[in-house]
Amino acid sequence: MLHMRRLLEVSVRILGPLLVLFQCGTASAGPVPAASPPQPQPSYEELRRSAVETNLAMALEPLFARCTVDSDLHRRQCEMTRQWLADQIRTTRYVAIGDSASLQVAPYDAAEKSVALTVTGCVACDKPLAIDGDDHLVATRAPKTVKGNSGWAGIDLAQHEVAILDVRTAQRWAAKILPRLRVEYIFTVGGTMPIEKKTGIAVTPIAHRIFDRCTGEVLASEPASRGPVAAATNDPTCPKPGELSEEELADRAEQAKLPATLTRRQIEQAMGPAQTRVSDCANEFDLEGVARVSFVLLGNGISEFKVLPPFDEGDANLCIRAAMKMAVFPRFKRGTKIPVEYPFVMRKSK
Repeated sequence: MLHMRRLLEVSVRILGPLLVLFQCGTASAGPVPAASPPQPQPSYEELRRSAVETNLAMALEPLFARCTVDSDLHRRQCEMTRQWLADQIRTTRYVAIGDSASLQVAPYDAAEKSVALTVTGCVACDKPLAIDGDDHLVATRAPKTVKGNSGWAGIDLAQHEVAILDVRTAQRWAAKILPRLRVEYIFTVGGTMPIEKKTGIAVTPIAHRIFDRCTGEVLASEPASRGPVAAATNDPTCPKPGELSEEELADRAEQAKLPATLTRRQIEQAMGPAQTRVSDCANEFDLEGVARVSFVLLGNGISEFKVLPPFDEGDANLCIRAAMKMAVFPRFKRGTKIPVEYPFVMRKSK
């Protein structure tokens, strides 16, 4: 149980980074600025710069502090301190690496030639935070079911696909790369929530990314990352610098044979089956016009895909998204990004 003396010690210990953010965010009132044009979406790194990376169990202690002192004055002082700390927690942006429950992986889909990675809302579910003698899960909301063989349920946050050419490559990827993947979250803390007979900590996600801790490669990011993550150093489970496995040597040889990028004609040919399916969508849902999609082609798949207005909602959106799965692009070297905005012409057949 956290008493007043303990609570004041906690406030001194954890508020260094919080006070810096608090002071930097305070400005004197001035004239109202003129309206400015919409700004581009910030990158993951830009959002991360304003977040605090700290020991979460220590930082969130005040949420569970109790003021059980005999003196009314001391109790009121304790309650005011606790409330102030809790307010600072709720206005602070945090960054943390999720535990093993943060990422779920579907079996390899041979038809789609991809593996689906689901980022869950679990920041700390398999390894809850130990605070004041109790375990507290940290998640976007309480799981719908208890933990079973399939992991925590009901808290899926986002899904990303990793393009993999064949079953054999998928097996090598699952054995070598998958165990090295981690999810990093940027989030704010909302407060506490009941989870079965315990108390959990509710968070609001702002951004996340999946990365390989050994190489620093970012496999998926919302919003997009501008570059790799700093790779782990002195980790015995990671390959030593310059040391490549047989699979990695084979992958390097395969990459050397691939083109650096794709031509416009190759992209248009790959989109042909999707255009046919979108035409079916037009007939099925009585649609006419030009539906534009934007995405970024990577050497191993598509990222940042979205359907642009006015067909970004409802049945048209779902049908166009399904149609895009029929587009299979030739492989090219990893590291190259090809931004694409493609128009689908929709006409009802007579």
